[in-house]
Amino acid sequence: MDGFRSGVQTDVIATDFAKAFDKLSHRHLLSLLESLGIHGSFLAWLRSYLVGRQLVVRVKGALSSSFLASSGIPQGSHLGPLCFLIMINSVVNQTIADGIRCLLFADDLKLFVHSNSPLDCESLQASIYRLEDWCTANHLFLNASKCSVVTFHRLSKPIVYNYTLCGSPLRRSDGLVDLGVFCDERLSFSSHIEALASRAMRTLGFLKRNTREFSSVDAILTIYKALVLPTLDYASTIWSPSYGIHKYRLERVQKKFLRYIAYKMGIAYENVDFESLQRRCGLTTLERRRCLNDLVLLYKIVNDVMHCPPLLSRIDFLVPRVASRSPLLFSVPFAATNYDRNRPLARLPRSANLFLTFYPQFDFFFSPLSSLKSLFSNSHVSFQ
Repeated sequence: MDGFRSGVQTDVIATDFAKAFDKLSHRHLLSLLESLGIHGSFLAWLRSYLVGRQLVVRVKGALSSSFLASSGIPQGSHLGPLCFLIMINSVVNQTIADGIRCLLFADDLKLFVHSNSPLDCESLQASIYRLEDWCTANHLFLNASKCSVVTFHRLSKPIVYNYTLCGSPLRRSDGLVDLGVFCDERLSFSSHIEALASRAMRTLGFLKRNTREFSSVDAILTIYKALVLPTLDYASTIWSPSYGIHKYRLERVQKKFLRYIAYKMGIAYENVDFESLQRRCGLTTLERRRCLNDLVLLYKIVNDVMHCPPLLSRIDFLVPRVASRSPLLFSVPFAATNYDRNRPLARLPRSANLFLTFYPQFDFFFSPLSSLKSLFSNSHVSFQ
């Protein structure tokens, strides 16, 4: 988003490690642990945990001869993920060139650069070469067919650089999935919202097919809240729609569910009052749910319930020059476009200020989170 605001493109290399947990070298991991200051009995204990494991293969009830596993970490264990993270974290210091940034979550590594010229692209390509060398040295392998490059931009003529990985051209994509959210090259999230609405509709269809014989409306509501609503809420702070068509597409899911509830309650189709039925079921509009998610996230960041210094540093507080009784707490950055206005770091403080305008008694630093949720639930204002 910073690239969009400054008018430059952002090239992102999305990588995929082939069987990362199975290919992790015991020797390289133990050597790395020793370089990090782990010695003596603790290192010996970790060595005994990793080295010397006997494996067999079962095929149709027949067992192979046992053999030693020279690589891989036990999956499903507590130490396994920790050992892998220690190993994969070393990629950051050894592969990143100047001006290149990375995002790393488990074995999901993304390299990116804000490209003003082909020189920036060449720096990113240099980091790819370093990544290849790191993989070779540590006996890890990249699945080149699953790696891709995405150029995030809003330019009429972006720079198209032909990146290579393992001697082959990197596949270009019009977006990538990051932790379950599809990010298209213009970060409009239109495709994600459409896919999300379709998935929620399918889940709702599953619910309806399997609750035909249910007589308890409360039971159906519980299933809806457990299966459908989490799908519609997941990561909403990132993709929260600003266009009416997208909001309508999502609200259709809940309206269809309310029609089903009305049928179960014996209410004629033409007599369904969605607002009153929604309140009767203890539900609210999906737009209000997304707004509450925004406020809760901001509260958690500000109060360090969610420890994220990079995000906290991007939130500005409003410090009046003179004594003022204004309840406004956050400084809302100037937005020249609708896209800029709806980005999370502009939308969250704006929603919080509007909430504090209606509820000045709420203290963002000392009031409990339950108080925020209670005040929000009892209001009928859309804080957006």
